[in-house]
Amino acid sequence: MEFCFNKALQSLRKYPVPLENGNDCKILKGFGDKICQMLDKKLKDHRRKQDDHLNDTIIGNMYINKEIDDRNKPKREKTQVKYSGKISPRIQKSMEPTYPGYLTKSDIIQGQDLANSSFTKPDPGSRYTAWSSMGMLISKKFVIKRSSPAKYSLTDEGLLLARNKNKTKCKTLKKYATSDSTTSYSQEDDFVLPPDTYDIILYVDTCETGGSNVDIRDDPILAELKNHPVCYEVKNLKVGDYIWICRDRTTKKELVLPYIIERKRIDDFAKSIKDGRYHEQKFRLKKSGIQNITYLIEKYGNNQYVGLPLKTLLSCSKENLTEICLNDDLIPLMTFKEFNRSSSKNKPLKVSDLFVKMLIQIKGMSVDRAIAIVQQYPTPTILRKAYEDNTGIKGEKLLAQIQFGDYKKTIGPVLSKTVYQLFTMQTF
Repeated sequence: MEFCFNKALQSLRKYPVPLENGNDCKILKGFGDKICQMLDKKLKDHRRKQDDHLNDTIIGNMYINKEIDDRNKPKREKTQVKYSGKISPRIQKSMEPTYPGYLTKSDIIQGQDLANSSFTKPDPGSRYTAWSSMGMLISKKFVIKRSSPAKYSLTDEGLLLARNKNKTKCKTLKKYATSDSTTSYSQEDDFVLPPDTYDIILYVDTCETGGSNVDIRDDPILAELKNHPVCYEVKNLKVGDYIWICRDRTTKKELVLPYIIERKRIDDFAKSIKDGRYHEQKFRLKKSGIQNITYLIEKYGNNQYVGLPLKTLLSCSKENLTEICLNDDLIPLMTFKEFNRSSSKNKPLKVSDLFVKMLIQIKGMSVDRAIAIVQQYPTPTILRKAYEDNTGIKGEKLLAQIQFGDYKKTIGPVLSKTVYQLFTMQTF
């Protein structure tokens, strides 16, 4: 098995997205049913061992400030939490044995009914929400924050505090909970920028200007921005060339607007496509969290073709279209007339097309599953005849092993049985 495990491990290391369980690993090369089942068993055993601690974690989340609430309530109760006996579904889930040992921010916010202050909106006259108290809990080592997206769980000290077994720590927490947030929170804490309290500033990467200390008269980009005028600053950006931020006029805290621009000269852009830099950079741009990504491509000199292959375009019917490769010289494309005709709602449909439409009305039947069934049984009549030749249990499992999609998953016995009952007019 050493070879199999190493093959699976190498495949897993190359995959850039987190996987939640063994079954999710099936999309990777080297992961079969046996390895995935082993992973799920190990994960289940790990979660079972942490059961007591996990249940205590949610109790701590609900009661962490109960001691504060019972004694000398502060004038502004930014961190007060109450228990109303009503628990949101995501919080309730954390009490189950399969609970993974942490809550995400969205999970905790869904428990809004347990709090007196809002997790998402600041109190009047404040810039901070109840969630801002999380920064204090982390700094005092009552809560652990790890990974990305952030996952929160109680430490042993936080657990003792939540159970009200350490009165001194409760008094300490009360002291910090009533302090001024404007002096104790860092850039990483949640905050709000109300209207008319911030400025929008363009950040220009230092690589675009030749350095942060460049003279504006020597740089055409900065000179043009100054002439318009545009409020900008030169910064060292880890990805992208231009972004916009909102900066609070008082605290100087910043939020990034969801727009980023990558500026490329046409010859360099072409080279990046050929040597692979383009794909790596595009991946980092997508992982940055910025939703709107724009490439600004500029002409330069006489680089008309910049080394990319010249392409000849060829008309092709929709049925014969193939996946386009950038290195191909001949590119097949569908005509606009056929595109409009094939996309029409009222176009005449083949029996197989109608059969697909019919199948996807069944609960749990996706388009990929329906197409896979129709490929083997092109019409309802053919499928009905197959059921007549395979009755009972054999008929119920007739479609179970049909594969669909890129990952070759099977239809499964449940959906196969549903289709069988429908076509043989049996009651569900």
